Amino acid sequence: MSLRNEDSSDVHMIIQTAQQDLFAAALMLYAVDVEKKDAILENDFFIKLLNRCVTGTIDMVEGMDSWMKGETGTSAFETPCLLHLLVAVSVKHYNYDVLVYLTRFALPSRNIFTTCLRPITAYLESSLPAAGWDALERAGWVPATHRPRKDIDAPGPSSGALSFVQSTVGGTISSCVRDLPSSSLRSYFCHIPRTLYTNIPPYPRWPGDPVLIKLAASRTGVDGLEVLRLLVEIGGMDVNDDEIWWKEGDHDPRDWNPSCHDGSDCTETALHIAVDKENIEAIEYLLTHGAKRMKDRYGRDQKERAKMRGVSGVLDVFEKYPHW
Repeated sequence: MSLRNEDSSDVHMIIQTAQQDLFAAALMLYAVDVEKKDAILENDFFIKLLNRCVTGTIDMVEGMDSWMKGETGTSAFETPCLLHLLVAVSVKHYNYDVLVYLTRFALPSRNIFTTCLRPITAYLESSLPAAGWDALERAGWVPATHRPRKDIDAPGPSSGALSFVQSTVGGTISSCVRDLPSSSLRSYFCHIPRTLYTNIPPYPRWPGDPVLIKLAASRTGVDGLEVLRLLVEIGGMDVNDDEIWWKEGDHDPRDWNPSCHDGSDCTETALHIAVDKENIEAIEYLLTHGAKRMKDRYGRDQKERAKMRGVSGVLDVFEKYPHW
């Protein structure tokens, strides 16, 4: 069937076939600086290309990339971060012929598959047959000593957890962080390919948008703290990001304005937001995991914000750390 004759039913099939890969691809594209990334995600080209790396032939993959380049001006084969995604998908789905074909293109700037020191989650790539790893080694994508291993104590992702995530959040990562149990997030973490080639050993920065650390800081209770811990200790996310994620007028590059669990805009540090939410567990965690004194738009740092709000329990936490 001609690529140009594929209809919406084919797109639906593609999304159902490799949902976790497509979702991970969207996250990864927004986590790195890729020219025309919005154009790629708003069309079906890259989605179809990813799907062909699951079960397709080399000709199918090559033809889809050629079509995508003609329509968007971007070739995944010529774009390192996109090429890494294709390789990760072919690795995970054991598509050996396509894997060997893809590794003939530009080498990554550093190893994209690394040894896992003590994983909390399973590395899906570890189940790749030996022939697949041999191909990666021969192509120079990974040295023999860096084959990922699967920790015997690490639970693998269950299909039930993945289905629950998909049906609950509909592909919205912000909803994941706001609403899902930490156990489901931990399982879903397994499905995100470790393909960024900067700042990854031993874990990737997951999933890239700094706003998520603020969403987690707005969640109360033990499970909320576990989500925050997941993003910081496994995902390597920055607790001090204070970027303003929206702009006035029509020049906002995003079509959404992220909001925290309590509905407020995520335009300040995670610690500011935890103070506003009176989230004592998150405040103490952030104070002991690198949170810095930073001023809000009104010139108040986090402790001054707490004093302004006058919540005794919150102030008591700050008093435990007088040298902060």
